[in-house]
Amino acid sequence: MKRFTGGIGCTVEIDRQQAMERRDFDYYEARARNDVVKYADITSCNGNASVLVRLRFLRHPLKILRIADSNDDCDDDCFIVREGDDLGWLGCFIGKSKNLEELHLNSWGGGENIEALIEGINRNRSIGSIHVSTDLGGASFRNLTPFFRNNNSLTRLELNDFELGLECAQSIAFALGEGQCQSLTNLRLNDCNLSDEGLTVIATALRTYPQLESLRFQNNNIGLMGCIALRDMMRGGGIKLEDS
Repeated sequence: MKRFTGGIGCTVEIDRQQAMERRDFDYYEARARNDVVKYADITSCNGNASVLVRLRFLRHPLKILRIADSNDDCDDDCFIVREGDDLGWLGCFIGKSKNLEELHLNSWGGGENIEALIEGINRNRSIGSIHVSTDLGGASFRNLTPFFRNNNSLTRLELNDFELGLECAQSIAFALGEGQCQSLTNLRLNDCNLSDEGLTVIATALRTYPQLESLRFQNNNIGLMGCIALRDMMRGGGIKLEDS
């Protein structure tokens, strides 16, 4: 909130988010088409600017992209979210990329215009593998439903190394159930402390995925109820449950 004190001593609060112009995918696409993009003005560092350039142009196309909030274990394929990064531009170039094959969502920190980033991911048709190692929040998973529905290149989905609670599991199940990604063949949920209840809702959504070939649920908190849900989901199919 920003506060402004009027001449009569009253204080008016203005919500900054409501005051800002809404920036969706079309906003960024129009400016990328009509204007010269000044990468230094829309990113926090040269490395992030380089990522945008490689997403946008074909000379050295980016095939693997990692979105994180620190440079630990990151190479030149990593967009490190810091203050000053407008994630709408990242979403715009992800959405238009025809070369991006693998997306790693380690974090998107406190970047601006996350909604436009999600919209850009939803518009991408080339990503074949997506890896999530942070709790994106229930709303964000649900908002990725169009990505699963419309991307016929996606074959692999991995969720690793974060606390996957029931609400998050319900959102993942919703995205998979509504999205009906017919190309998805490999699903892994490892080190997520996934419970019986969480696995049950995800397994229920996966009943409409007869094309699944491989599942891995390693280092979770799965008991008898979860095993029964998996059995019922896999019954009659050719799915392989990996144990390592």
